[in-house]
Amino acid sequence: MAVSLLSIEAEPLTAAAFEPFGTVIEHTGEGRRHYITEAFRGQAAASEPSMWISRVMTPTRMPLVIEWMERHPFSTQTFVPMGPAHFLIVVCLSGEDGLPDPASFRAFVSRPGQGVTYRRNVWHYGLSVFDTPTDFIVAMSLTGNKDDDVFFTLGQPVQACLRSDEHSE
Repeated sequence: MAVSLLSIEAEPLTAAAFEPFGTVIEHTGEGRRHYITEAFRGQAAASEPSMWISRVMTPTRMPLVIEWMERHPFSTQTFVPMGPAHFLIVVCLSGEDGLPDPASFRAFVSRPGQGVTYRRNVWHYGLSVFDTPTDFIVAMSLTGNKDDDVFFTLGQPVQACLRSDEHSE
């Protein structure tokens, strides 16, 4: 029996559209510095700041079928590309049962110069880039108890598609 797909159309990443899920990181002012205030925000249990570089070698092909999501119960998680890159962001909120809420799925495409910080407990898909290879600085706070990541296999896959005017491969 075929499994039906929930289909979502990716939209341009803007601070207003992304606000329910976190913050968009980009320099928006005239000053020299733009502080990233949410990068290590977490519960008291997540007291160990951690930062690393992740490299994505395989380009994302669209449409993308998403079969799993992840969240971080104790901390925000930040992704900042180390070069000019377009990447796909797929997110959703938790339902009353704490699992991904299908009604809240959204997809975004970044512009070069943008990164994101996911709020604590926001479900998101892994790094999906159009321009490869791409390195990302990743930051979050950890508990040290190996309970910082929660993965969930979706009962109904989600297909992320691009608008006709968006970046495509």
